[in-house]
Amino acid sequence: MNTDQSKEIHIAEIQKEYQRIDRDWLRLHYRISIGLVLFAFLVEAFMGLIVINSEMLSTNVSTYLLKFLLVPGAMNLLAILADTLVLRSQRLSQDQKIYTVSLMMVFICFVLFTVHNAFIATYMIFAVAILLTVIYADFRLTGVTAAASILALVISELFITWDLDKISVFTSTLRFGDFLVALFVLFAAACVCMVEIQYERKKNEASIQKEIERQQLRLRLQRDEMTGVYNRKALHDAMRDMESDESGDEF
Repeated sequence: MNTDQSKEIHIAEIQKEYQRIDRDWLRLHYRISIGLVLFAFLVEAFMGLIVINSEMLSTNVSTYLLKFLLVPGAMNLLAILADTLVLRSQRLSQDQKIYTVSLMMVFICFVLFTVHNAFIATYMIFAVAILLTVIYADFRLTGVTAAASILALVISELFITWDLDKISVFTSTLRFGDFLVALFVLFAAACVCMVEIQYERKKNEASIQKEIERQQLRLRLQRDEMTGVYNRKALHDAMRDMESDESGDEF
């Protein structure tokens, strides 16, 4: 095996390890989506008990339960179900699964924001969807997720009135200012993520190069420079590997 072939094999092995890490993060990404949906439902149920038993309720109980518990809960459940089916699919590539889970997270954030956008703090929920894509070190993925998040925020804020207590940006200068600040913060978050991805990629490339150099040095130490035949050190290393092998294979 020549040096170029050895280098290609090592690069392939490192890339395979990176893909394994992405798969692990994808599963965690999926669990975070489930956790966010469950947490939001429990919080809304708890707040519902307080609102229903107080004078804060501005509508009847059945309408409140339908608008703030059943409908958003069902929509988010459908998003989780779609994630589950995609992750279990054998036909889809890992990249397609990553894009699906990332965009479904945006959809979940859209539902939660639309239902609760009477509260200004909910503007920042979309930043969660963007930040969760950084670990994949994919500029396009983060860009698509950021664009989808900003578009979802604009559509929900300007064209949907789910909560009747919501203050419209067209009637309140303060609300309009908060809306513009939220857009700027999401755009800034996307830019920061892009910069972080750039440096993450540089770090990965440096790690790959160092690993290749280490492997090449190990191979040079195990071969005779003139004949290319494995030397005594290679024999000792092979015997050591056999002694430490716990798979039960016979040699």
